Amino acid sequence: EARALMDTIRDSISDGDQLHQYLLDARESDVQRRSATRKFHSLTTTVLEDIISTLKNLSKKEEEYRDTTIDSAEKGNKISHQSLDQSLKIMKEITTRVATLTSTIKSHAQDEKGIMPLIFKISQDVQTEVGESKGFLMDGEEKLSASFQTGHKQLKEYSSKLKRMDSEYA
Repeated sequence: EARALMDTIRDSISDGDQLHQYLLDARESDVQRRSATRKFHSLTTTVLEDIISTLKNLSKKEEEYRDTTIDSAEKGNKISHQSLDQSLKIMKEITTRVATLTSTIKSHAQDEKGIMPLIFKISQDVQTEVGESKGFLMDGEEKLSASFQTGHKQLKEYSSKLKRMDSEYA
């Protein structure tokens, strides 16, 4: 009976040692799992911070690019308008000078009857061509202005879309 009791005690001690080892293994597994979880959270936080930083930089670059593009378009538009205004001014001066020359030629040609019709025709041709040139310039100015306005409108729309996308992803 004592031997049976001793065998039972030995079996109980062996079972207790196995249970103790199992609990130690489970604890070690839990410690490793928690450590891996901490590392994962740390890495995830670092990656997310990098992504946020990159998105902020992209946003700043987009704003700078948009501002530069709008400034360039506005400067180009202003220069084009100034150029067209200068062209119109020159055309008006040409028209005035042609009219003055026509008058002068007419006064010199009145004594000679054969030159007058030729000079009159040349004058009309010059004035017609000046008028046509003025019409082409005016038409060109309108088309150029419309083109700049369309480009400016599209730039504003793209800027708005980019801002909206930026706010949605921020």
